[in-house]
Amino acid sequence: MLALRYTERANKFKDSSYIIPRAVFGVDPPVDYAHLWDHCVNDVERNVSDMAVRESKSIMEEYRKEFGGSPQEHPENYVEYSIYSHSEKDGGNAKYLINTPVLIYTEPDVMWQLNYRQRDFYDMNCLDQSAMINFLRLHGNKNSELITTYNKGKRLDGKKHPHSWSIMDSQECLSWIMKQLYK
Repeated sequence: MLALRYTERANKFKDSSYIIPRAVFGVDPPVDYAHLWDHCVNDVERNVSDMAVRESKSIMEEYRKEFGGSPQEHPENYVEYSIYSHSEKDGGNAKYLINTPVLIYTEPDVMWQLNYRQRDFYDMNCLDQSAMINFLRLHGNKNSELITTYNKGKRLDGKKHPHSWSIMDSQECLSWIMKQLYK
């Protein structure tokens, strides 16, 4: 998430950026913070687990501090800080990635989400990630890719969890990076 946001800012403010990345990748990053807010509201209202409610309340409190309130109260702040804004025709900050190769890994395991988190596709990062990659491609970025994995997400203790770094194939990602650097 931070690498994507840094790359956008470096492209936006080229004169004040020391390093402008030639390519960037992310592993299941939230990209549209207004949508993430809505997802957090759903978790709190559904009250399916203490962990989900605590995490969602924590995110919402942080967003209240950082953005001044909810997306309904301060939509401009959510557009300003989100990596991608589905609500904006120009993609929000994603427009600053149009000339940068982008690789996103995601594991949209909807059955795991339904069974263990009572979440559906609307509550997953994959919705916004695919929309962002589509936006980039529609605007000429032929080097933007979304890799969807299946059954790779596992925590260190071996428990299945699709929102884990293990969804990224390190060799595949390194090959992609090298390809982008030596074009």
